[in-house]
Amino acid sequence: MLLATVAVGADGVFSSDEGAGIIQARSVGEGWSDPHPFPEADPDGAWYPLEKAGRTPDGGFAALPKKPLYSAANALAGEAAGVPGMIALSAIAAVAAASAAAVLARDIDPRLARPTLWLTGLASPLLVDGMLIIGHSVGAALGGWLLVTSMRARQRPTLAALAAVTALAAGAAMVRNEAVLLGASVGVVMFLYGVLTRHRVAVAVAGVAACGTALGFTLDRVWSSRLFGSGAFSGPSLAGSDPRSVGALVSDRWAAFVTSWLRPGYGGSATASALGLVIVALGLYVVWLARRVTVDRPWVRSLAVVLTVVAVARLLVPRASPDVVPGLTVAFPLVLWGVASLDRRTLRHLRVYVPMATFAVFTLAVLATQYRDAGSWEWGGRYFAVGLPALTPVVAAGGLDLRRRLDVLTARFVVSTWVVVSCVLALIGLGAVRDARVLSDRLVDGLMQASAPSRAGDGGLPVIVATEPELPRTGWDRLDEARWMLADVTALPELLDRLDGLGVRELTLATRRSVDAADAVDRSRYSLRWEGAPPETVDWWFVVLERR
Repeated sequence: MLLATVAVGADGVFSSDEGAGIIQARSVGEGWSDPHPFPEADPDGAWYPLEKAGRTPDGGFAALPKKPLYSAANALAGEAAGVPGMIALSAIAAVAAASAAAVLARDIDPRLARPTLWLTGLASPLLVDGMLIIGHSVGAALGGWLLVTSMRARQRPTLAALAAVTALAAGAAMVRNEAVLLGASVGVVMFLYGVLTRHRVAVAVAGVAACGTALGFTLDRVWSSRLFGSGAFSGPSLAGSDPRSVGALVSDRWAAFVTSWLRPGYGGSATASALGLVIVALGLYVVWLARRVTVDRPWVRSLAVVLTVVAVARLLVPRASPDVVPGLTVAFPLVLWGVASLDRRTLRHLRVYVPMATFAVFTLAVLATQYRDAGSWEWGGRYFAVGLPALTPVVAAGGLDLRRRLDVLTARFVVSTWVVVSCVLALIGLGAVRDARVLSDRLVDGLMQASAPSRAGDGGLPVIVATEPELPRTGWDRLDEARWMLADVTALPELLDRLDGLGVRELTLATRRSVDAADAVDRSRYSLRWEGAPPETVDWWFVVLERR
């Protein structure tokens, strides 16, 4: 994981959310807020450059006005090693999450511990999450160990075990909103198990997990409200869906499910998307054949070879943009293959159905609350990452069941194919992170080069006006080189009038070519002194406006 952080690099960002997280972590020692870069032009803060920023009680702005515990942890990591330290925190957390999954798998079958460790850390989306400064891997680590300690406390309800359940549930809830749902899911499953089996200790553990989650939720709310104001806190909700319209609610939930579970890409390459879906389908067909009473062994081996070839072909598909796979089952097809391979006898195993039921309840809760476009720009359904340590031991158990059905030679073919597919998708995921970081870094460099020659005219730094909300967050490390502002295209005339009144004679407009921002500029007052964009970012349009 640490070598992978070096490979993907620390320049640029994969997601603009990372930029907001870095800015917020850096402001922890400065009162948790930053000043407005151009308050004279924007006294109300309507055009503050960072999307979703919050106004703090001291009059400053918080780039990420939520989850202060994670920002504080990033601040400590940043003090130790800068941005690479923050990425290392995520990488270490991914290892901790994989370790929790391995412990759960060892309780199912000792032979599953080591494969599950690598399955979780290499094949699952936690590999990519471990490269990002967003908090999914940290939440997964806390959530994974919450399930481990809950299972242990059910067997030996010591005071230390119950305290660990409380602390882990609270900590997870304070890092990610999805972890609130995971903690609640652990409580629900433990409670149902305890009631159905009359296991009083399990019911007690369920209560402790629920109380710990509620404690973390409350502490996070109080802390966030004190730092960022009472209106800054946000917990799990219907994420913008109208609860009064059943049709719209169902449509939004379905769209979110398709994106976060089934979508093979963001439209960059039709070939890559098609091959991704073929890999999933072909793997399921192999599992279906293996589950038949009479297995056509030569045919299964042949399909395993074909699947390997398709996976390698998927890796070699040329890409013109970051090859990002948002669907969980396409980025991690072993989820479907492993669950489909489970025997009924294995499903009756307590240490299999408790994690599996926990992930199932958690999945339904996330699907009910995530945004219609899911995680927007994500790898492998990022809102489900917190629950992956509960799922991967079940996947590994399914793989073991599949192996039992096959002869030694055929099993080797199938297992080798699973390994190849996992390695291919791991390389694609790391490549997507690296490509996105390089592309975002070049984009911001190109913008700063365009704005550098401009002279604002009022004696201050160059002025940059962006119409796309992700751009200022992406330029987190260059914000102090200019006076950035964020305005919708419809607000450009008003903003330009305000800047003109303050004596700003030149400014740089950063927008997309698909957005008709030029029509919002009064050409009788402004001339286009320069326009262009980095070659790799053809959708962007930078223009230096000069007052006539």
